[in-house]
Amino acid sequence: MRYQQVLAFCVLWRLIAPMPNAEATSLQEAMKMAANAHPQAHIADLRRQAAAANVREQAAYTYNPELSIEPQRRNLAGGGRSNDYYITLSQGIETAGKRGYRKTAAEAGSEAASAAQKAMKQRLMIDAATAYINLFYAQKALVLNQQISKLYAQLAKGVLRRFRAGEASKLDVNLIQSSYASSLNALLTSEQDVLLKKQAYFNAIGKTNAALPERLPDVDRWQEPTDIFEHIWQTRPDIQVLRQQEKKAAALARLADANRIPDITLSAMAAREAGDRLLKIGITIPLPVFNTHRGSWRAALANAESSRTRLAWAKQQLRFELDAAQQTYEASFRAARAVTQSAIMKHSDEAIALARKAWEAGELEPEEMVLRIRQATDAKLTSMETLRQHWLARIQLARVLGQPTMIIKGREQ
Repeated sequence: MRYQQVLAFCVLWRLIAPMPNAEATSLQEAMKMAANAHPQAHIADLRRQAAAANVREQAAYTYNPELSIEPQRRNLAGGGRSNDYYITLSQGIETAGKRGYRKTAAEAGSEAASAAQKAMKQRLMIDAATAYINLFYAQKALVLNQQISKLYAQLAKGVLRRFRAGEASKLDVNLIQSSYASSLNALLTSEQDVLLKKQAYFNAIGKTNAALPERLPDVDRWQEPTDIFEHIWQTRPDIQVLRQQEKKAAALARLADANRIPDITLSAMAAREAGDRLLKIGITIPLPVFNTHRGSWRAALANAESSRTRLAWAKQQLRFELDAAQQTYEASFRAARAVTQSAIMKHSDEAIALARKAWEAGELEPEEMVLRIRQATDAKLTSMETLRQHWLARIQLARVLGQPTMIIKGREQ
C-alpha cells in the first residue's frame, strides 16, 4: 500500500512540476538545439541507418539454392503403375567479382550517408546561427524604432502646444508630424521584419515556438593556420560525401562492366522413372544476344566520370570560397572593431538625449531636432548592420572551415 502511495505521488509530482527550460536564449543553445532536435537531423540519421543495413544486404550472396521436388504416378502401357519422382537442386553462381563490387559500392554509400549526417548537423548549426543573428539585430532595430516613434509622438504633441501658444509655425508642425509618420512606417516595417526573422529562426531550430534571442557571446578574432586548405579538404563532411560518392560510382561502373558477363547456374537432378534411377548434372549459361548490358555499362561510366568531375570542381570551389570568406571576415572585423572602439551606438543615444533636452529648453528649432534624430538613428542602425555583417562573415567562414563550433569562442556576456 505504501509503495502505491509513493508511486502515485511521484506521478502527480511529474505532472505538476515545472519542466526544465530547454529553450534557446543564447547562440550556443540555439545551435545545439538545431543539431540535436531538428527533424532534418533525425532524417539524416535514419538514412545513415538504412545505408548501413544496405551494406549487409549487398554483402550477402545473390542467389539462394533452389530445390525442386516433383512426385509423379504413372500408368504403364503394359499394365500396372509406377511411382516416380524428380528431385533437382540448382545454384546460381555470380561471375566476374560482382559481389565484391556491390559490397564496395554499398560500403561507400554507407560512408557517404554517415558523412552526410555530419554535414547535415553542421548545416543546421550554421543555419541556426544565421537565423539567430538576424533575429537578434532585427529585435534591436525594432526597439530603436519604437523609441524613435515614441519620441516623435512626444515632439508632435509638444510642437502643437507651441503652435497654439504662438511659439511655432505651421511649417514646424508639418515637419514634426511628417517625421512622426515616417517613424511609424519605419516601425511597421521593422515589426514585419521581426516576424519574418522569427519564423526563419523557428524553422532553423526545428521548433514551432521558442524563446527569443537574448544575448551574443563575447568572441575573439580568429587566427587560422596558413595550411588550412588541405585540412578542410580532408575533414569537411560534405566534401567527404562527394569523395565517397565518387568511390561508389566507380564501384558501380565496375559492377556494370561485370554484368556484361552472364552468371551461370549449376544443377543436379536425381530421379526415379519407371523403375529406373536417373542422375543428371547440368550447367546453364545465358547467351547475351539480345541484351548485352552495354547501355547500362556506358551509363555507369558516365556517372563515374561525372562524380570525378564534381569532386575536382568542388576542390576549385573550396579555394574560391575559403579566399572570399577570409577576406570578407577580415574586412568585417576591421569595420566592427572601428564601430566598437568609436562607441558610435553609445554616442548616438547621448546625441538624442542631449537634443531632446535642448528641444525642451527651447534651444533647438524643429529642423535641427529632426536632423539630429535622423543622424543619430542612421548612425545607430548602420552600426548595428556593421556588427550583424561581421557575425554573418564569421558564420560563413566557420561554414567554409567545416567548424561551426568555432562561431562560439570565449564567454557569454
